[in-house]
Amino acid sequence: MGYALAYPGTILGIILTMIVIRRIFRAQAARDMLQVHADKAASAFINVSIVVENKTLKKINGEA
Repeated sequence: MGYALAYPGTILGIILTMIVIRRIFRAQAARDMLQVHADKAASAFINVSIVVENKTLKKINGEA
């Protein structure tokens, strides 16, 4: 009989805990997203393409 009462209580407890945690961190997540957008606008990232050549692998594969 104890399991019949404990299981639903445990499931409801987990669900309620998840809801409370989402509400607590929702405001903080919105603030963090605004800060990330501001940081990206202020930084100067440069796109770069890099080609890596490994002559040893070409020899193993039988290429010139």
